Amino acid sequence: MVAAVLLVGCGSTASPAGPGTTASGAPTGSGTAAGSPDPAVARLAAAVQALEAGYDFDATVTLNGVTATEAKGRWIGGASQFVLTSSGRSVTYRSVPPNAWVQQGDGSWVATQGPLPAGDPLAAFAAPLTVLSVSLPSASAPAASPSSTAGPAEADLTATYAPSVLGLSGSSPVAVTIHLGGDGSMAVTYATTTSAGPATSTTTFSPTTDTTPILAPGATPAPST
Repeated sequence: MVAAVLLVGCGSTASPAGPGTTASGAPTGSGTAAGSPDPAVARLAAAVQALEAGYDFDATVTLNGVTATEAKGRWIGGASQFVLTSSGRSVTYRSVPPNAWVQQGDGSWVATQGPLPAGDPLAAFAAPLTVLSVSLPSASAPAASPSSTAGPAEADLTATYAPSVLGLSGSSPVAVTIHLGGDGSMAVTYATTTSAGPATSTTTFSPTTDTTPILAPGATPAPST
């Protein structure tokens, strides 16, 4: 994912998730009877699925408490575009698989030859090893009526992920705190250790309001029918 690439540039390794975590190949929850869907797992899965229609994202990496890099962009229909800012300089990336381009400032788009930061950072958080609820709506709380326009209830979760999923080195599961907003947003934060000091990655995903297709530079949208 985008933030992981930024961290790797600092020489990052995964921080242990702490005691009580597991490294199984499937997401698990806590305290739910066998055969019943765990509410924490279900809530996270629903949040990720809702964002898959298209989302905006803002990923920030702090190093020793100071913002080191930021990536802001949009993903829709398998294509993405984002601006990566570091040390006061910005580069724009556009990915329309299987091709990708970069743009320096107001310059021309240039096709890339090597690997780019992943254009779909949400995908990394769809495969947790474990999911634990910190705060979830009570199961006894009244459900919204079918005609209600209210969004999903807010929730706070702690999940663990394999380091490789987040683009990090190491073997210990990585603890990630997740806040699911009532507006459909999802904020994920995790800490790691780099050769330059402690780093923290925070990425906020939110449903996009811009559904314009992301196309290859110079391409024109297909006429509507």
